[in-house]
Amino acid sequence: MHASSVDPVKDILKPFSTWGDEFRNNIGTLTLLKKEVTSDDWDGVTKNDYWRGIMSDLKTKMTEWNPMLIHGLMLNKIYQLSVPRVAFVDIREPINIKAFQEHAIETKQDIQQVETIFLVSDRSTHANNFSDMSVQNMKYDIVIENLRNPFYRDSDALWFLKARAKAFVEQEILEGRSKERIY
Repeated sequence: MHASSVDPVKDILKPFSTWGDEFRNNIGTLTLLKKEVTSDDWDGVTKNDYWRGIMSDLKTKMTEWNPMLIHGLMLNKIYQLSVPRVAFVDIREPINIKAFQEHAIETKQDIQQVETIFLVSDRSTHANNFSDMSVQNMKYDIVIENLRNPFYRDSDALWFLKARAKAFVEQEILEGRSKERIY
């Protein structure tokens, strides 16, 4: 499974009529938090500097209000998988990465290990928000080079990264090989 901790934030930024049941119990608070960062609804597609900043700001506000909300939603997705479970959860902020690791282990479900992976891209972009700026502010367990420049199309680079991730899961996690620290 692959999920992002910003997915619930994106859902809240969309029009209220599209919100899932997991947010209905907190309509008032989530609506107020959204209004603190924008009066606009996100179209569900655009990811320019403006919307990336809005997503980062709303995620920070949501986490300050309820630190375990996003972590709980990510864990619910993981628990829906059959065993053995392997999940990649994108979290950019070191403080949230550490909090998710602790929360996942504390739930005492059948999560045995939570490791951090950092994807280093050869197409660095400027960081204009807190979430993107803090990505490199921690030591990761595994570093993976995500080479995109050799590919003509981004879709080809993404396919190659997914193939590498699949091989990583099959060979180093499911087959129990020692994990390489640079992959």
